[in-house]
Amino acid sequence: MSGSRPRELPAYALYGDAPRSPLADRLHCESIAARSRLHDWEIRPHRHAALFQILVVRRGRFEAQLDGRTLRLAGPAVVTVPVLAAHGFRFAPDIAGSVFTVADAQLQALLAGDAALRALLQPARALALRRGDPALRELLAAAQALADELQGGLAWRATALDAALLRLLVALA
Repeated sequence: MSGSRPRELPAYALYGDAPRSPLADRLHCESIAARSRLHDWEIRPHRHAALFQILVVRRGRFEAQLDGRTLRLAGPAVVTVPVLAAHGFRFAPDIAGSVFTVADAQLQALLAGDAALRALLQPARALALRRGDPALRELLAAAQALADELQGGLAWRATALDAALLRLLVALA
């Protein structure tokens, strides 16, 4: 990835998928293994024109390439990838975690009143987390709540998804 400029990298809706209309729910969640298994555990450097991603890694080793930096991490960890950030990953086959993909327009609408949180999410970041840390427990609980809400189909679903996403973003902060 070193030496690559963002405009030279492929841009995807979701890695490996042809460009298409925005996400149906403006929010997508899948296990890290679901997509990376299909690509021999490597997500080659790419970017997203209108998507923000959060990777929540519960366990397993991985390498993250973020805007020209290569980081070697082990879960628990979290990675945030803003719009147009060049990124790629190599995962160990025992990786456990989730990828949340949010339409950037939705994210910006949710954070319109909080410039500080919006700014905090702007650079691509990878953070190692400590087991037993209350912040880790809250982050994992918030990620699980969002994943659970995505599986539901109850009344007020859009509002519930926004609330669960905000909880995860605050836990990240």
